[in-house]
Amino acid sequence: MSGNVFKTPEGIALTTKIKREEIPATLTNLERILREFGVEEIAMIGSGGKKPESGDLDIAIGPVLSMDDGERQLYKQNLKTQLQRVIGQQNVVLVGDNIHLRFPITGRETDGATDPDHVQIDLMLSQDPSNTAWLMAGTGVGLKGVFRNLLLAFIAKVRSVQTGKTYTLKYPGGIQVIDSSGEVLVQRTEVPQTILSQLSLNATPEQLLTFADLLAVAERDPEIRDALRRGVPAAKVPDFINYAARYTKNDINSYNLLVKTLGDETLVREAIRHILKLL
Repeated sequence: MSGNVFKTPEGIALTTKIKREEIPATLTNLERILREFGVEEIAMIGSGGKKPESGDLDIAIGPVLSMDDGERQLYKQNLKTQLQRVIGQQNVVLVGDNIHLRFPITGRETDGATDPDHVQIDLMLSQDPSNTAWLMAGTGVGLKGVFRNLLLAFIAKVRSVQTGKTYTLKYPGGIQVIDSSGEVLVQRTEVPQTILSQLSLNATPEQLLTFADLLAVAERDPEIRDALRRGVPAAKVPDFINYAARYTKNDINSYNLLVKTLGDETLVREAIRHILKLL
């Protein structure tokens, strides 16, 4: 979410990376604290725990039932205050919709406000943490989890063109479906199987945890396969490389891996596109 929230006035980070083997015990201690304040479930989202080290940990907490904006803000403020009493006022910051913690890494000796043996943990409110964890899964290898999310959103856009309904995805939040008259057909939900059913993806949630998994299933639909590489010009839907451009603009490794994953046709089209830019 938002790395490096905790710094000295000179800009020196007050948190460090956490090793994969240190995560379970650290989260057990966090869960023990959160349960004192009514949080029943936590779930790691993103790529935390899937790499040898993580710079921070993103955690969905809940269940936090549906609230209006005022109620949600009050809930976050109250939770922030409660956490500050336990782990220190300087170690809990509320930024936007997320609560950021500077949390001690279990198993390391920690002492004092500037001790570096803490990890940043970002807490996200969720109605169902396990569903949020599926929706915002990361990989730790290959293409980042954000590209899987982008592909789900791209499929939703193509389905909107196909059906005349409006399919939208939010992270977190899940899918919502609205008909052409503005009536909500499917209230926004993060339930994985509902998302897949609405997008007409014939697979179980457990089969679609990576970009490659999702791509293999999505390409069974010829219209989606074609849209990924050519877009839908009549509906002003770009091809997937352009759709994901803001995430690859400054990440050449992800760009190259994405082009390679989409196959030879995309490789040729991108080569031609770059040649035309040089002319």
